[in-house]
Amino acid sequence: MLDIEQKIRALLGQGSEHERLDYKQSLDIDDKADLIEITKDIAAMLSSGGGSLLIGADDNGGFGTRFTDGLYDKFDETTLRAKLKKYIDEPFDVHVSSVKFDGHNFVLIECEGYRDGFVVLKADGQYEKNGKIKLIFRSSEVFVRHGSASERWRQHDIRRIIASQVSKERATWIKELSFLEPSGTENYRHIKSEVKAELSLIRSKLNDATLTEPDIVVSLDKIIRIGIEAIDDENDKVFNLSLTTVHDIYGLGFDSRGNWRLNNGFDPVELWYSILVRLPLLGGACIEAKRYDLVKSIALQNVNGADGEYYSNWYRHALTMSARQNYTPQDDGSILAATTRLFRQDLMYKELLGWDDDQGRTYIVSFDYLACLMIVDHMKRSDDSDYYTSFGFYEKTRIMPMMRDIVLDADTRGKVFDSQPPQIAYAINCVDDMGSRVGRQFWHKGQWRGELADFIQNAEPFN
Repeated sequence: MLDIEQKIRALLGQGSEHERLDYKQSLDIDDKADLIEITKDIAAMLSSGGGSLLIGADDNGGFGTRFTDGLYDKFDETTLRAKLKKYIDEPFDVHVSSVKFDGHNFVLIECEGYRDGFVVLKADGQYEKNGKIKLIFRSSEVFVRHGSASERWRQHDIRRIIASQVSKERATWIKELSFLEPSGTENYRHIKSEVKAELSLIRSKLNDATLTEPDIVVSLDKIIRIGIEAIDDENDKVFNLSLTTVHDIYGLGFDSRGNWRLNNGFDPVELWYSILVRLPLLGGACIEAKRYDLVKSIALQNVNGADGEYYSNWYRHALTMSARQNYTPQDDGSILAATTRLFRQDLMYKELLGWDDDQGRTYIVSFDYLACLMIVDHMKRSDDSDYYTSFGFYEKTRIMPMMRDIVLDADTRGKVFDSQPPQIAYAINCVDDMGSRVGRQFWHKGQWRGELADFIQNAEPFN
């Protein structure tokens, strides 16, 4: 286990704030303004699955200069907890560590996710400044982390927190699900029965107007879990059963005439979003196993209903519909941020996939890139109605290992793509160009090296 100095040096080394890390130059625990501001940030961390506040660091992770010995010496966990209790119901997991090194003072406040999923502040947070009362939060408000900011929650935060709480409850019983090894006729029948039972349950509750988001989430996660396990077991039959059933659930967003199913208060976009945010996890598992051919099966599923006349695949359709109704977290950049957050906070997926946070991000981003590439290759065109380059918000280096696998190996390339090498190279250029327009800060057109660069130079448009 890292000691406190090593941990703080690692946090400083991140160089910028984010959802799970906040830097503070200084803090006076006896100052009302400082207390109210730090209470807001701690409440937001507790409601966002946890995080760290590091006092004594500037905004870029450098050594701060304002956290004096006097302020450092009077800061301790007992005092902080006593003051927080006025605003936050106990129990809450907040731990304080202090250390001095290199002539600087540091206090680390570590927060774990709140027991109920989110903190409802129980008293107004206000202080006097320049003779005027400044109100920071009101009793009954909820704050969460949006990137590096602590802000009042929004609709998509509520959905995320509900899903996180469901996953925590589910984790206690999902381990008890004992699916038979997916091989052999009887075992396959058993698994098929389990999967179809979940589909029937959703249909039944939809018809009875009793279907809730937690119902959808629990069933989807059971089915996708089977798909991920099938990848590990190299059982394509079970994988296809899982994917087909998820696609059938997606189709429940349309009625028998192909129109959106809007009766009884049902929101089809909520259903599509729940599927959309999970597809990169299933796809990421394919990337890890180097089953790139299965990514094509995920990406190219069609859209049932009238929307299929415009959208060639469910991945683009779900993303567009979710964005239009503000389901996707715009402040985080893309749907992949929501998927990454789900993976980090969902105990079942964390244990099932076994990735650390960086591996998870790499596999998720690689899936999105390859899905876009396969769509362009399959459609023989580059049209933004077919795909959106969410991967553009992430570093290009993450996809390089995968690209070397699928582009430079002729056998793998033949299994993954429909086109010949010059047209594959053209598709790469198309996807690369859109990625650079979407995420200019992180994704830059070109940057290919060695044999990859040579391959892409020979691009020819589709006929």
